[in-house]
Amino acid sequence: SIKILFIQLVKDSGCKVFVGSEEKNILSDEGNFEMGFFSLMSDYERRRIKSRLLNGRRNKWSEGKIHSGRILFGYERDENGNIKVNEKESVVVKDIFKIYLRKDVKSYRDVLSRINKKYGKQMNGKSLNFGLVSRSLNNDSYKGLMVIDDKKIDKKWEFNVERIIEDEMYDLVKKKKGYIPILISFIT
Repeated sequence: SIKILFIQLVKDSGCKVFVGSEEKNILSDEGNFEMGFFSLMSDYERRRIKSRLLNGRRNKWSEGKIHSGRILFGYERDENGNIKVNEKESVVVKDIFKIYLRKDVKSYRDVLSRINKKYGKQMNGKSLNFGLVSRSLNNDSYKGLMVIDDKKIDKKWEFNVERIIEDEMYDLVKKKKGYIPILISFIT
């Protein structure tokens, strides 16, 4: 455990441990007990904080609001905290789908190369990288429905957002993803 490693580090280095302005002898039974107690209490408090945060999110979700935090590339928050389409980024998302559907495109790397040539390697401080291409082509939220899977209570929270990709284009991408690995294995 971390506690054992910390005690060994203190022993080996001869360091002194202070809590506030008071020196603690963590090598004694009393100091070791005190350190274990505070470790236990901090672990308990960490769990309580996590629980409060999750309950806060669930309260927002039950009100139909997506909690604060990271949102998909192509979307942004308005002044009221609601999610809306970011016009500039949504063009990139649409291009990712269109480029992937080209007959001469065989991989996500081909898509990334063309996106980087057209837009550069960043937009709005966000990297236009392989991960973005992969997440975009594999996320059906772009069809206008964001789903958060809350496994702890076995519930899916659904939120309607503006659509960026039409069902037909998404389905074509899904179909191409299904046969591209076969094409690659025949080529190599």
